[in-house]
This record gives sequence, structure tokens and C-alpha cells, in this order.
Amino acid sequence: MSRSATPPAPAGRPRKSPLRLAPAAGPSSPVRQPNSRLSPEQLRTMMISEFEQWLRSRTNQEKRPFHEETIVAYAKTARALAAWMTAKKIDGNFTACDTALLNQFFRDYHAAHTRGRTCRPGPGKLRARRAAPRRFPLTRP
Repeated sequence: MSRSATPPAPAGRPRKSPLRLAPAAGPSSPVRQPNSRLSPEQLRTMMISEFEQWLRSRTNQEKRPFHEETIVAYAKTARALAAWMTAKKIDGNFTACDTALLNQFFRDYHAAHTRGRTCRPGPGKLRARRAAPRRFPLTRP
């Protein structure tokens, strides 16, 4: 038995995704463009909002509701991906993302948010640590 809260999907039918879009009808839908289609940015914004609502209605693996900080962090990450997709002029919603596209996003995000250094200390610091003399006597007076 799986650890998820939802039962496995029957053979041949995919699971319902929390990122799927409901038909855009009714007064609660966002402002539409003149050709009555939503822009990719509007679709992504709607998907992020639905994802936040879905997380608030679910429990984590420990059967507890998700913390608000976790939901905010997930939404912030989705907004960063949406902004990157807009900057790269990628049409479509998040379902248009494949592995190669996500790897490109992670590469660009990492390059923009790091200093280009590793966490290891340089070789000079390692030598200085090894060369430090002992400062305590080996025998007691």
C-alpha cells in the first residue's frame, strides 16, 4: 500500500493532478482577454492559487496539515518558475514543463543566486590547520 493519502489510480486512468485547471466559467474566473482565452501568465497564476488551496486541504505524510510556511515556500518556488517561464517567453502552463526545461530553470536559478563558490575551504586553510602546533603540555607539572 502506498503512503499517499489518495488511493492508487485504476489501471489505464491517470491520477487527478492538483495542478489541473477547472473549466473557466462563471463569475469567479479572472478577467479574460478579448479572444476569451487566458494568457499563459494568468493560467500559471491560477494554478499556483489552486495549488495553495489544495495544500491547505491536505495533510502531510504524518497526517498533519501542512504548515503555512511550507505552503508559502512552495508557492514562492512556483512563482519563481512562473517568472522564469515568462522571461524565457515559454507559452503554456506548468504542465508544459518537462525534465529538460526544469533542469534549465534550476541551472539558471542556481547561477543567479550563488556566488559561484563551493563550500569547501581552500587548500591554504587546510594547510594552516594541519601545521598548527600543539599548545598544551604533554605532561602535568
